[in-house]
Amino acid sequence: MARFIDVLGLQANQVSAFKKTELYKEFVEREMFYQEFNSKEGGLLLLTKPNGGNFFNLPQLEEQFDTEDFIYISVNKEYDLTIGGEWLDNPFDLSIHGVTSFIISKQTTESIDYLKSFYCGDVLENKELQKLFELLINSPEKYGDSEEELTYKLMEKYGLGDEDLESVFNEYSLQNFCKRMILDTDLSKPPFFIATILNSDELLPSLTEIEDFKDGWLLVDQKDKDGNWLDDDDYASRTVLGINNDELFNIVEEEIVLPQGHDSLHGGFEVRVEVDGNIFSTCSECDWYEERS
Repeated sequence: MARFIDVLGLQANQVSAFKKTELYKEFVEREMFYQEFNSKEGGLLLLTKPNGGNFFNLPQLEEQFDTEDFIYISVNKEYDLTIGGEWLDNPFDLSIHGVTSFIISKQTTESIDYLKSFYCGDVLENKELQKLFELLINSPEKYGDSEEELTYKLMEKYGLGDEDLESVFNEYSLQNFCKRMILDTDLSKPPFFIATILNSDELLPSLTEIEDFKDGWLLVDQKDKDGNWLDDDDYASRTVLGINNDELFNIVEEEIVLPQGHDSLHGGFEVRVEVDGNIFSTCSECDWYEERS
């Protein structure tokens, strides 16, 4: 029988109503909860025991609660996650850790080098560019043609010659995202560009950013060696919200990843909760594992 672990967090204003439901009363009676925690503000966090199906029905949760009032995570036997609700700033130190990867096929050594430079935060560490950025912001009247020309030459080294200095150094820029998420591209090898997020502590609070990065920045509008636009079959990704293009993923695993001695990009996700110095974690078909932090 398939077993599932579920996590449900509720804002304080929803707890009383939820505890009056027949669903809650039934699960208490059947002793189906593993742990129940309350925040100082009155919020509720429930960890379920392994069970035979998704513990809570996500459409029902979405019908009963406003999305910003709850967070729901279900982990199944395939290490896949179902996530609902938008209460991401909850007070329970709830986090998700795992492998988040992106793949682009039909790439040459040159295009891979370009992608590595562009999707990287190294440009932000360039001291000369930092000074030029500070000059542009604090003393724009001193930022003339010679400074602009120098900026272009320095930015060109990172594949950013056509980009605006102010937008690149903005805290919300693509390059700042790649730096904060630690986007690793070392596995890349023709014909595949492979990028993996290493900062798993940021997976849950950055769900929307990661999906926007995938669909709006990285896996879109790329070309092959002949200059032809790629289509959906040439991209693959595995994020917290799911996987696409298993076929391409399997090819990359067999031809590139595993022969280099690296762990599978298909690796599952682990859910962690930290309460009063205790860490509760689980993957899929196991119960919660508890340890001191």
